[in-house]
Amino acid sequence: MKKKIWLMVLCGVLVMGGSLTALAVPWERDGKADATSPDNGPCRMDARRGHWERLAESFDLSKEQRQEAKKLFEANREQAEKVHAEIKETDRELRLASNPKNFDEKVLRKLAAEKAQLHAELMVGRARTRSQVYALLTPEQQELADLAYKLKKLRGPHPQKRRGGPDGSEGFGPRFDMQESGN
Repeated sequence: MKKKIWLMVLCGVLVMGGSLTALAVPWERDGKADATSPDNGPCRMDARRGHWERLAESFDLSKEQRQEAKKLFEANREQAEKVHAEIKETDRELRLASNPKNFDEKVLRKLAAEKAQLHAELMVGRARTRSQVYALLTPEQQELADLAYKLKKLRGPHPQKRRGGPDGSEGFGPRFDMQESGN
């Protein structure tokens, strides 16, 4: 009898957890997940396009600089999409190799190394693109970019990624703008 009760409780918790997870994802009217949400995986690239527009305005890029930088970003995006597809396939293979029925440590290690290599390729591609865009900038724009980078480093990690409050409690720390306003 106790096993049945525990099984029913566990099933209820699982159903509620799945329901809450589904509700946490922003949805559009046509029933698809909102692609502009920054937490929706590879779709973050779409949301970052607005970020590029703001950067181009703040650095006062010329029309030629914008066009050249856009070509560089597009080339990197196309390459990144291919790598993301490979990562997705490697993840699928990792799930299959992790199955306890047919566990093979050598295959699992090989796939994990492949995934690490793919992530390294993404990181290098992003850094290469930033370097190429930086080379397009005039010396004054490069100084501005250097200053912006230093300011970003001084700000520290993004407030939503920082763990623990000032009193050491668990959870996310306070936002800077909330501290300054007294809230």
